[in-house]
Amino acid sequence: MKKCYYFRTKRSPAHNNIGNINYELKDSRVIGHGGPKKKNSLRGRFAVFASEQEGREALRTMLRGPGYGSLTISQAMNKYAPPSDGNNPGQYARTIANAIKKPLTTRLSSLSDAELDVVINQIRKKEGWKVGQIIDCNANPSKCK
Repeated sequence: MKKCYYFRTKRSPAHNNIGNINYELKDSRVIGHGGPKKKNSLRGRFAVFASEQEGREALRTMLRGPGYGSLTISQAMNKYAPPSDGNNPGQYARTIANAIKKPLTTRLSSLSDAELDVVINQIRKKEGWKVGQIIDCNANPSKCK
């Protein structure tokens, strides 16, 4: 009998994309908000990264970049996680502000590297990062549907 395995996880860890960053196609190359990205056309609108570290660095670059760096925490989360995508940006922003003990009016550009790491970890958590599991479908066929 052929072995069959199923990897069950959320999109974020499967793509090594801790922030669920969208990709964009510009000048014949696929890029996320932070720079060149690998894209798998079967994965929808989200960028795919070679490693978790690469995804983390892309998120850091995006948050430090011109599109987000000058924004306040509140403004950034409204742009990053808009209500039109089913998000609650106000709650998202409060979670981040509370984690770094800063007001919602704090500009991302003013955050230290350590504070930005906390922001990135909060985004990772909020975006549903949970490492998946490999299931032997021959032994557990009901779990592989």
